[in-house]
Amino acid sequence: MNEFIDGGELRRLAQETLAREPDPPSRFAAALVANALAIADRATAAAHDAGDAGSDDAALVAAIRAGALDAPGPEREAALSDAVARVRRRLAVTNPARLR
Repeated sequence: MNEFIDGGELRRLAQETLAREPDPPSRFAAALVANALAIADRATAAAHDAGDAGSDDAALVAAIRAGALDAPGPEREAALSDAVARVRRRLAVTNPARLR
């Protein structure tokens, strides 16, 4: 689900950022690291959600490029519904406040 976010890599970058900061870290750096760690936690939790398989992004892109979803119909509605669900899942990880 969250192949676009690697929680471990995000945690490593947060640690490196703190290591480079003077003692005590700037308010901005501390807020940045806190936000990155919260995203990493949500990404890790979402990755363990078995019911969040979703469909293949490459297949959707190929269908759009081929014009298979240009005409109104059930295929287009299903693709749109799937795309909205994907964006909502990603926002739930990266910026849950935007879902309100």
